[in-house]
Amino acid sequence: MPTGSSTSLLPDVGSCAQAASISQSHPEISSTLWKHIFRYAYALVGNHAEAEDIAQDAFVALFQEAHKGRTIEQVGGWMRTVARRVAYRQYHRTRPDLHLSFEYTTSEGEIALLDVPDSNPTAEEIVINDAMLSMGAHVIFSFPERERECIMMYFRGYDFAQIATTLHISRWTARRVTLKAISKLQNRCGQPIR
Repeated sequence: MPTGSSTSLLPDVGSCAQAASISQSHPEISSTLWKHIFRYAYALVGNHAEAEDIAQDAFVALFQEAHKGRTIEQVGGWMRTVARRVAYRQYHRTRPDLHLSFEYTTSEGEIALLDVPDSNPTAEEIVINDAMLSMGAHVIFSFPERERECIMMYFRGYDFAQIATTLHISRWTARRVTLKAISKLQNRCGQPIR
C-alpha cells in the first residue's frame, strides 16, 4: 500500500474519513501508519516518549479532521507535516532561550522596547566598500595571470588541491602561487587577508 512517491514511505489511505474507518476496521493498516509516523517523529526528536506523544497528536489531528468531514488527499504526507509541526512547537516550548524579547524593564519599572540596530549599510559604507572592491580588483588584475587565477579561485572557496586540479599544476605549486599572490595583495592593500 505504499504510495508511488519517493518522498513519502507512508501508506496512502485516502481521505480522513477513510483513514478513520480503516483504522477501526483494519487495525493492521492503522498500526502501519502509526509505525511510520512514530519513526518519523523519533527521527525528529530522538526521544521515545516524545515521539509517542507527537504520533498521538498527529492521530488526534487526523480524527479531528475526519470528524469535521474534511478531505485530505495524501493522509501519510499530511500526518508527517502535522508531526513535524508538533515537534517544532514542543521544541520551542521547551527551549525558552530561543525566544528573543524586544522588551525590557527600566530601573523605574516601566516596560520599554529595545531598539534593534539597522543592519543595512549606510551610504558612506557602500561608497567605501565599492571603492575597496574597485581598488582590490585593480591590484589583483595587475598580477600575472596564474597568480590572478589562483587567488580568485582561493577567494571563491577552492582549496589548494582543487586549484591544482583545475589549473593542471601540482598541489604544492598551487599553494606556493596562491600564498605568494595573497602576500602581494596584503602588501599592496596594507591589510591582512583572511
